[in-house]
Amino acid sequence: MAGQNHVMSLFHQIVADSTRTEEEVVLPGRNDVACGFPFEELATREARRHSLSVSQIASLVQFQDLEYCSHVIDELICSICLSPMLTPLLTTCGHTFCSECLRRHVTVTNQCPLDRRSIRPRKARRPQSMVDALDRLTVMCPNANQGCSSSINRDQVVTHILRCAYNARVSKDNTPDKDM
Repeated sequence: MAGQNHVMSLFHQIVADSTRTEEEVVLPGRNDVACGFPFEELATREARRHSLSVSQIASLVQFQDLEYCSHVIDELICSICLSPMLTPLLTTCGHTFCSECLRRHVTVTNQCPLDRRSIRPRKARRPQSMVDALDRLTVMCPNANQGCSSSINRDQVVTHILRCAYNARVSKDNTPDKDM
């Protein structure tokens, strides 16, 4: 319980500080370009896979809003936002957070939110085995409200949406409608 209160306290501190000017924080693997939001990074990967633009992917699915079909184990939950990670980053002290949560956190302090050790953002790494585990999580089709009852692996969401009979946002040629 005390751990949850501590995490919530940090979360509220980050939200309160989000109105101040942020320094651009560079994270590894991005060729010295600041990381975007986790869903943008996931959308970028999906855009490459499906030969679509990032904005087209974003108009099809909001990855942060996916509904998971079963309990997600704690190791796949970000300790800052308390949601399944979209683009996980592993710190040198061995803790994993969403890349965007970590980016925002280090604008406030360079200490790990869990153990208070110094964080060196350039040393953070993407744990591929965790990315793979997150991609295998089962989610409901984002078109469930329109009647689709399909559940799919998270890494197959875009493929499914492009073929989903309940998706009004996809044209007959399986590309997002231009009116979106």
